[in-house]
Amino acid sequence: MAERSVVDEAKSRFDLVCSAENEQRKRELEDLEFDAGNQWPDEVKAARGGQVVDGVPIPARPMLTINKLDQPIQLIINQQKNAKLGIEVRPDSEDASDDTAEVLQGLIRHIEVQSRADLARSWAFERAVKCGRGFYRILKKFADESGQEFDQELVIERILNQGAVYLDPYAQQPDWSDGEWAIISTMIPADRYKKEFPESSLAASLDDEFASLGDSGDNWYGETEDGQQAVRVVEYFVVTRIPKERVAYLNDRGQLVTAWADELPEALDPANIQQRRMTEQRSVMWYKLNGQEILVGTS
Repeated sequence: MAERSVVDEAKSRFDLVCSAENEQRKRELEDLEFDAGNQWPDEVKAARGGQVVDGVPIPARPMLTINKLDQPIQLIINQQKNAKLGIEVRPDSEDASDDTAEVLQGLIRHIEVQSRADLARSWAFERAVKCGRGFYRILKKFADESGQEFDQELVIERILNQGAVYLDPYAQQPDWSDGEWAIISTMIPADRYKKEFPESSLAASLDDEFASLGDSGDNWYGETEDGQQAVRVVEYFVVTRIPKERVAYLNDRGQLVTAWADELPEALDPANIQQRRMTEQRSVMWYKLNGQEILVGTS
């Protein structure tokens, strides 16, 4: 898609999911505040605060908070930690073998150990217990310590704020595996944004036009908690589907093999083709963008 249409699509979908999850996100914040000890209603705190009645100062009354949720929450979290969750690989077809599964299991265990995946899972689980949702992610990063400048490795990382994740509200599966798009959002202070993306067109306009950008950009421009100007930068994941033909054919050993029609061996005898069907090839595009432009994009 053209850059402008990608940005407009991402903004439209971000507005959609914000509207769909508005009440849910309010409840999540309330739950986290309650867990942190902020359990007295505002009107009660105001009534019990210091007052002056007929010129006579009345001192504030005490407000004790006894959090009865700590123990049951910690019991559930401890059960998760003791379970030592992890990925287990098992052969699940005639072509699969225990040896291959064992090799893949070893690779995955290495990734989990190197990434300290237990920390990421525990954090996501704790957030889910306390406010209903928690997330972690799998990334690929350049392995600078390997001595090979362009080697990459998979890492498992926490997503500290579950509120930064926005998922396709039309997905039906409980794990959102049928979702068509997702967004991970963060508000970046303007000074930091200009350092990270100095070549972007927005970086040049932040100083003089921030007020007008804020007026026209809705929730894509704003302020951090300490009052700094900030820009919303999002990672936008979108599923693309290309109609393609799938073929089942007999190879040289008489085994039934499946492949895409445009990837068949050149020497394949057409008589060996047993079945054909039209399906879709699914891929995921990833973009990093602000409210005006794509900063990075890849498939």
